[in-house]
Amino acid sequence: MATIYTSTQSGDWNDINTWGGGGFPNVDGDSAVVSAGHTVIYNGVYATLLAGVEIKATGVLRFTHTTNTEIHFGPATTGFIVRGELQFGTAVNPIPAIYTSKVLFDGTGDFYALRYYLGSKVLMYDDPAYYGNDYKTYLTADWTVGSIFTVHGDYTTKWQVGQRLNVIFNKTALLGLDGGYLCTIKTLTLNGSNTDVEINEAFPAPWVAYSGNLAYATVYNLSRNILWHLTAINWLLRAWTADVARVEGPQDYTTDQTGCYRFRGTFIGMYGLFSYTKDLDFDGVEGHTSQLGYYTYDSLIKGVLHHQWYGLNYCTNVQLDADQVAAYYTNNFFNFCTINGDSEQMSAPMGWNTAGIYDSVINGNINNCGSFYQFRNTIFNGCISGCYMALGQDIAIKDCKIRGSIGWDKFGNSKPSGSGDLIAYIPVQEHLLEGARLPLAGLSFYYRNWFSYGYNSNALKLRSANHNQVLGAHWCYYYNLDMIKNVSVTRAGHVSSIELVPLSSLNVRCKQKLFEWTELNIPATPQTRSIFVEGTGWSTFPTATELYLEAEYPSGSGVEDFSTIASVQVISVNSVWTELSVAFTPARVGVTRYRLYFGRYEAGAKIYADGCLNRAGLPGLECSWWGEPLLSFDYTANVEFNKRPVAIGGKHVIAVD
Repeated sequence: MATIYTSTQSGDWNDINTWGGGGFPNVDGDSAVVSAGHTVIYNGVYATLLAGVEIKATGVLRFTHTTNTEIHFGPATTGFIVRGELQFGTAVNPIPAIYTSKVLFDGTGDFYALRYYLGSKVLMYDDPAYYGNDYKTYLTADWTVGSIFTVHGDYTTKWQVGQRLNVIFNKTALLGLDGGYLCTIKTLTLNGSNTDVEINEAFPAPWVAYSGNLAYATVYNLSRNILWHLTAINWLLRAWTADVARVEGPQDYTTDQTGCYRFRGTFIGMYGLFSYTKDLDFDGVEGHTSQLGYYTYDSLIKGVLHHQWYGLNYCTNVQLDADQVAAYYTNNFFNFCTINGDSEQMSAPMGWNTAGIYDSVINGNINNCGSFYQFRNTIFNGCISGCYMALGQDIAIKDCKIRGSIGWDKFGNSKPSGSGDLIAYIPVQEHLLEGARLPLAGLSFYYRNWFSYGYNSNALKLRSANHNQVLGAHWCYYYNLDMIKNVSVTRAGHVSSIELVPLSSLNVRCKQKLFEWTELNIPATPQTRSIFVEGTGWSTFPTATELYLEAEYPSGSGVEDFSTIASVQVISVNSVWTELSVAFTPARVGVTRYRLYFGRYEAGAKIYADGCLNRAGLPGLECSWWGEPLLSFDYTANVEFNKRPVAIGGKHVIAVD
């Protein structure tokens, strides 16, 4: 008959005196309660299917470091309920590499594996020597057949027979769960300075079609000497079951809990492992779950996260050093986070639907992944390679910086995806490539230059400072034209101009606004402003409605009384600078705005703009190299306002001269 055992003193788990002399929890369906103030040492391997273990406040249940330990929970279990402390080893005496400590959940259905409450502690201390302190390496060459592959480095004394590996396919064709191959080590043999790894499983049949692309595939060791496992999940099947072993934290995001939640080990099928937690310290392996976690604050997550359907959601101030591999939708609603780990073979590695990554820094590398969604004010410093799309699909992505590389992996290999590394779907906006290395074939775009999107010509603005790692080279990709800093075609006394290369969708109906200046305190006297342009390659020149300077000035006494006037001059010959000017008289002292518009395409033809708004008797107003600077100037003091330094998605960075 199942019994609820309550500790009456401190002692070993299998000591009947610990539980009042009437036995110890060793029959299927038994439960245990560790009373307040008692320390119970779990010190053996037992196959008993327990109904649950509760640790009262100030009580401690510790898994010993002196032998192998194993605990099982059966059907309808309540798992661990922790109000005191649950320990696996200690800081002084961790579980050594020669032993393992296992927590196995043999139940089915939807149940709790672990609930820990405010004021509790969950502390796990494993031994990294179990996997040689090195859990990540790469294939030295292609793997095309058989059960043996070769990895960089000597792992013959680091890894052990029977340990679990995940080999991440090195090509975009397989995404998500199918992108990783799970296997176990059969033998390890030194091969020069590298290691031949023989596995118990056969060569993965779906990979045969992609031979030639497996060099540099990542190999992860997933084994740790602390293991939590929902046994309904066969970890080799790269999936999960309908059974859910839930983990839930204290649901308090304001009270500091530093040093209370230290998770180490391998966790298979633990739903919500990082949920409702503040100050979590995780370093291990987590996988095979439909939900990794949500509402995680001020935490450090290291190791390997693999084979999840949904990853981390609603995270704030999280440092994610863990590599995320072979998963579907991960990392949603991230705020003020730092992602240092690599992302490989994931269908949607960052952001999903209305979720996204905000005000964060991504230092890790993103390799062979699918679409990215919903980024705001985020910096990319790593390599983006082999991805279906680098930034954006139909959902706005805005104000981001890319400083690493696109189409190159972290080894310096060119790795565009099968369809090119797509930088942008409409309506991606306001991105900055800051010294980024670009694909050999250049950037490619989806929906760019489509006539059906002509009325949304400002939807795409991708700016590239120090373009393709060339200092001083600057580009801006608009929906229907390219803007390029040019140092060859210049006016006398100027060191550069702005080269405008139209695409075929650029026309008078979907013309592009190139620059905008704002001038304050313009007096109510006659004014003249102008800009110089030059054409090349035109057989039929743009008309005054296709290339013109516009002024919007006060035309009445009311604060909303404004009129516009456009230049009427036209280019009549190639390779000669032509002045486009507007003359107007404001009705009152106020603000005037000036804009340059362009809306004409001819194959092989270009326009060069000087980029300086000329004012009779006053210094010219220089724009930023990428246009639309939105600069404000005071007419009287000739003082420039609102010119900001480089910022994420920023403007006003580099003047033409």
